[in-house]
Amino acid sequence: MKDHRVNQIKKTFNIYVALTYTNNTPHIGHLYELIIADVFRKYASLWYKTRLIVGSDDHGMGVSTNAKNIGSLPIKLSNFNSNKLLEIIVRFRISVNDWISTSQKRHIINLYHKFSFIKRIKKYLYKMNYCGWYLPAKEVFCGYNTIKFSRNNMFTCNGQPVEWVEEENIFINYNSIKNKIIALYRANKIKTPNVKSLVLYKILNNAKNICISRKKLLGYGIKLSLGSSNYTLWVWIDALLAYSNSWQKNKIHIVGKDIIWFHLTYYIALLLIFNVKLPKFIYQHQFLKGKGIKLSKSLDNRCVSFEKLPRFLIYYLLSSKGGSKDIEINNLDVNKAESDLINNLGNLVKRLSKLIHLHGFKIKKITVSDWLLYLYSKHSEKVIKRYLILFKINLILSLLLKQSAKINNKISTYKLWYNKNIKHKLYIYSHITAYILSLFKPIVGDKINTIIYKMFIGDWKYMPFKKISNR
Repeated sequence: MKDHRVNQIKKTFNIYVALTYTNNTPHIGHLYELIIADVFRKYASLWYKTRLIVGSDDHGMGVSTNAKNIGSLPIKLSNFNSNKLLEIIVRFRISVNDWISTSQKRHIINLYHKFSFIKRIKKYLYKMNYCGWYLPAKEVFCGYNTIKFSRNNMFTCNGQPVEWVEEENIFINYNSIKNKIIALYRANKIKTPNVKSLVLYKILNNAKNICISRKKLLGYGIKLSLGSSNYTLWVWIDALLAYSNSWQKNKIHIVGKDIIWFHLTYYIALLLIFNVKLPKFIYQHQFLKGKGIKLSKSLDNRCVSFEKLPRFLIYYLLSSKGGSKDIEINNLDVNKAESDLINNLGNLVKRLSKLIHLHGFKIKKITVSDWLLYLYSKHSEKVIKRYLILFKINLILSLLLKQSAKINNKISTYKLWYNKNIKHKLYIYSHITAYILSLFKPIVGDKINTIIYKMFIGDWKYMPFKKISNR
């Protein structure tokens, strides 16, 4: 079948996931985010050229401390964990078009170039003596309302020890640019369709001027010499600037709901300060949880292996509740996911294959109802495109399953098994089914081409979905 969508390709969209922090090995939450981004990219590629950009955040005290604990060098530890991430990408057949990291030479050169203009942008970046509580474990400064005095005579934030810091640092003057950022969101210049407006404006208004450096060269990261002072760039800002140094146009970011506030505020502020093109979309995805707790490197997740998330299972994650609620991985029902595919698609393909084998098909007189069914299936492309913009992939899959069920009902209603004068209906139903199957390709993979071919030649003994998890 000739793909008529080829002529619609105009723009190239660059799709980013959050850079993976290489202080430890990647976990299943990283894989979940990668798979969502991969499926999104494959659906977007039906209409546009797309790139999926993945990378690593290689600096910070977390990398330096963990490397010291195991008797290694920070660069060796970050390279080891980056390779682990690349291994996962290859293993689960995720199509990546570019790799960026904060230790790449191109990023460091571009970053120094940006900060060479600091005199021109001094109203947005300023130096100030700062004192406050610093949380080394997460490399962030903490508000006074989050600090507690523990039983072992230590000040802590969320159960982790903090240290008091007094030093001169570089700050982003967020307050001076906040109104412009809010205006950009209100004008829909940056789209955040799955972030509620009230939540968005609360995040924008609550953000304050932020420290982006450490004066003491304690951190493992990029060193900045500004005037007579030396600084280490804060690891979180380093990661945000890595995006801006990559592909410049039509950026789409897919990030977890715990860090999206940072991308909505300070990332946009940095882009405005350094005169870099703004992203088109910033999407928020939900958490993957184990026993009610978000999966992360800080938890012992050895009981949750990658084998519990086979590549095709993203169908189940996205079609059930992946778009709106956090997902409890211990409640995943692999058998249900596979039976859904077999019952909805496998059953339909097998029935049509057997009917084509028995009767063949050819174009003849097409009824109005057949024609409307055909138009309805073609209209789904517009609906899918709309769902994709809204980041509602679960609704895309729900729509496709409903359409396949509708074809199944038509076969039963018209009793095609007993009616010999059905070749024109088989022609319509088989081509609609082929079209629906082609829209499942981002989930199922290239096996869809074989399924469509076997259906049209009437190979009804071919069972396409039994071994889909072994693709």
